[in-house]
Amino acid sequence: MNRREFLSMLAVQGLAIRFGLDAAPSSSSKKKTLILLELKGGNDGLNTVIPVHNKNYQTLRPSLGLQASETLDIGEKSLHLHPSLKNFAKLYKKGDLAIVQGLGYPEPNRSHFRSIDIWETASDSDEYLDQGWMARLLENQKNQFEGYDLDGLVLGNDDLGPLLGHYDSTLILANPERFLKQAGRVRKRKKEFSKGNPALAHIYKVKEELMLAAQDLQDRMKTAPKIPVNFPKGQHGKGAEMVSKLLASGLRPAVMKITLGGFDTHSNQLKKHANLLKILDESISSLYEALHAVGIAQDVVIASYSEFGRRVKENGSKGTDHGTAAPHFVLATGVNGGLHGKTPNLEDLERGDLKFTTHFRSYYQALASECFDLKAFPSTSETLNLFS
Repeated sequence: MNRREFLSMLAVQGLAIRFGLDAAPSSSSKKKTLILLELKGGNDGLNTVIPVHNKNYQTLRPSLGLQASETLDIGEKSLHLHPSLKNFAKLYKKGDLAIVQGLGYPEPNRSHFRSIDIWETASDSDEYLDQGWMARLLENQKNQFEGYDLDGLVLGNDDLGPLLGHYDSTLILANPERFLKQAGRVRKRKKEFSKGNPALAHIYKVKEELMLAAQDLQDRMKTAPKIPVNFPKGQHGKGAEMVSKLLASGLRPAVMKITLGGFDTHSNQLKKHANLLKILDESISSLYEALHAVGIAQDVVIASYSEFGRRVKENGSKGTDHGTAAPHFVLATGVNGGLHGKTPNLEDLERGDLKFTTHFRSYYQALASECFDLKAFPSTSETLNLFS
C-alpha cells in the first residue's frame, strides 16, 4: 500500500457509520448534492463567454480573438459562447444553465497555489485559512447536513479542495473498483500490522468499517438503474459516467468535487482551449442528461470554479498568462438561467487585467443557500438571484 492509498483510506474514517450495509435510505430529499467542478489551471473566461463585438477584445487578441461568425449565439447581444460549447448553448437557451460573470476578489493573486487556496478556503487575499469553505460549513453547521449518506466525495484525485480539513465522512475515490481493492488490502494486512505495531493495529481495526462501506457501495451500484446515455470516450467521459452511476445507486453526498485540468494555456492556446472546452461540454452535458434519465436531476446542482481567468492581452506565444476575474457556469433544473452579475469592462482594466464585478463568496452563498438552506457567509451583502 502506498502513501496516497493510505491517506485516501484515512479520509474515510467514520464513513461506514453513515454509509454501511444496514444504512437507512437517505432522508435528504429536500436538500441537494452540490457538484463542484474545478477548472484547474485558470480557464480563459474571455474565450469561453466571448465579447465578440468588443474592439479591445479583437485588438488585444489578434491571433486568439474569435469572430462572431465562429461562435455560438445564445441570444445575448454582446456575448457568445465558444464554438466547442454546443451542448452548453442548448442548455442555456433551455434555461438550465446560468453564467455568473466577473467572478473574483479584491487584491487578486496571480499564483496558482495561492489563488486556488483563496478560492477554496474563501479567504481574503491577505488571510490564510487551513480549512476549505465547505469543510467549515460541514463542521460548524452539522445539523444542516443530516440525512446525507456522507459529507464529501472527491473523485479522480486526492485534492480535497473546498473540503480540505474535513476528514470525517469524506471519501476520496478514483473509481469504485480501486476503492474495493483498497478495502481488501486492509483485510489482508491487518494481522501483519497487528503483531508488532499496536497503533497501526488500532487504525486498521477502525478501517474494517471501510470494508462494509465498500461492500454496500458495490451492492448499490449492482442494483442501480441502467443509464441510457452515451458518455463521451476518455477519462472525463468515464468520470461523468461514474458520477452518474454513484448518484443513480442512491448515494447522496452533500458535496462532490471533480476536476478538469489543463487550463494553464500559456502557449498555442487556440486548439488546446477548444479541446478542453469540448471535453467540458460533452462530459458535463452527458452527466446532466444521465441525471435526468434516472429522475434525480432536481436533486443536483453543478457549479464550476477556477483559481483565476487569463490576461486580456495575448502573449508572444499565442497564449494567455495568469489573470483575474472570469465567468463560471451553474447547471441545474431550478437555476434562473441566463446571465448573472455585471460583464467586466474591457475599457477599464487594472494592470492589463479585468476588474472583478462579483465576489466569489456571493457565488458560494447562492449555492449553499440552494443546496443546504443555510447562509455560508453572514457578512456577505451582495445577493445573486441564481435560483427561483
